[in-house]
Amino acid sequence: MPELTAAEIDDAISRGQITLLSIDTSIFSQYQNGLEHGLLQRLSQFEASDVDLVLSDVVVGEVYRHMVEAAVSGDKALKDAVKRSGAARNLDKAAREAIVAGVALGETPEQCVTRRWTDFQARTGYKLVVTADLVSAGDLFNAYFEVKPPFESKETKKFEFPDAMALQGLEAFAKHADKLMLVVSADGGWLNFCNQSAWLIHARELGAAMSLFQKVPSVVCAALSNQVADGKADQLHSAIENELMSFVEGMEIYPEASAAFSYEPEVEEKEYQSFEFRDGPVFKLIDHDEAEEVFVFETFVDVNISVSCSFSFQVRDEGEYISIGGAYATAEATQKMSLVVTIYGDPKAEFDVVEVEVLDHDKWVDFGYVEPDYGDDHDYD
Repeated sequence: MPELTAAEIDDAISRGQITLLSIDTSIFSQYQNGLEHGLLQRLSQFEASDVDLVLSDVVVGEVYRHMVEAAVSGDKALKDAVKRSGAARNLDKAAREAIVAGVALGETPEQCVTRRWTDFQARTGYKLVVTADLVSAGDLFNAYFEVKPPFESKETKKFEFPDAMALQGLEAFAKHADKLMLVVSADGGWLNFCNQSAWLIHARELGAAMSLFQKVPSVVCAALSNQVADGKADQLHSAIENELMSFVEGMEIYPEASAAFSYEPEVEEKEYQSFEFRDGPVFKLIDHDEAEEVFVFETFVDVNISVSCSFSFQVRDEGEYISIGGAYATAEATQKMSLVVTIYGDPKAEFDVVEVEVLDHDKWVDFGYVEPDYGDDHDYD
């Protein structure tokens, strides 16, 4: 697809036409393969959204190899440096080996890189395109002999096979998903391929590409969820807790219990104890004003409360109800509540909480089995 402007891409994203994002080896190299840092680390914001990060197994394989090579080279440089410094300081062999071991942490380069990729996959939830399942040898060779992108008319074109495999695989994935894919690459061959593809759209910079998805509601919600999950939204936690403490004092409670006699319950005390976000947390964007930076979310919480209730027991005798005493019981309960949270600012960075409101909540509290308290100081006729 011919290269689109940022405005055209933004429009396609807002209409739900572009929900796939991919990056090539050159972008990983640009950020020194730092999976845990910078923009590569921030790809995790899409994990819980409707935007899917999609990586070719060819790209993953190339980046993995580069990272292993860098680890091997770094280990050798470290050992050489420790050897020279150790000789200068007259460190014994055990001391030198301890320094190296403190960096390697008992991992081979392959084990280290595998662990890092496993963590990256868990954080980002990226989908892996398996080239062998989607690309035919015939299509590859046709592109090679007909000099179609990413192949070029030069002696080194045979080295473009990995790129061709990756791009054809990504194109097949997007076509099967019936969604356009935004492909970020600094490679000219990738640009040329995308320009003639009906399913791939090229972008030059990762930061600019990621920013285009920031208005997608699911991405906005995922950003706030990540803030809360990472413990970076204490102001939101405090605002919710303050609202719940106040709400529980006046909330409507329907006591239920099993008993051998008829009873009349009366709730006497309700006390808030704690809350936890349900499922994550998970937020749903229900309204927003981007210009004013006001966002309104719905979320669900489990609220732990303590409820005290008095029960008055009765029996029926010749058409009349006769009191036979009472009982006092306390129950611990976890109530599901839905909240509306309004914030001002950036859900993925700095924001203030404008308001927290309880929309709905569980009302029933089970006190189990209750019976009259026949204490010595009671006289029930």
